[in-house]
Amino acid sequence: MAWTGWLTFDPIRYARRVSVPTLIVHSEDAAIPAGAHRFADQMTAPTTELWTDGDQFDFYDGAAHVARAADADHFHRTLPIDS
Repeated sequence: MAWTGWLTFDPIRYARRVSVPTLIVHSEDAAIPAGAHRFADQMTAPTTELWTDGDQFDFYDGAAHVARAADADHFHRTLPIDS
């Protein structure tokens, strides 16, 4: 039931509205890499892109992919650290 909404949604038009530092984790072998590139190109907020290998489903539950994304330098640079 969600296919129509997913396939017709255009996130690119919202890229300029993002106002917080953003990490985009993607692969050329995952779904719609050209869309991820276009989204990142349209963003005005600080953006980090982490391009790696793997297909669409590796990013949901592939331990190595999840660990790499979670350990990205982006978080150390953009999140406040409690003293």
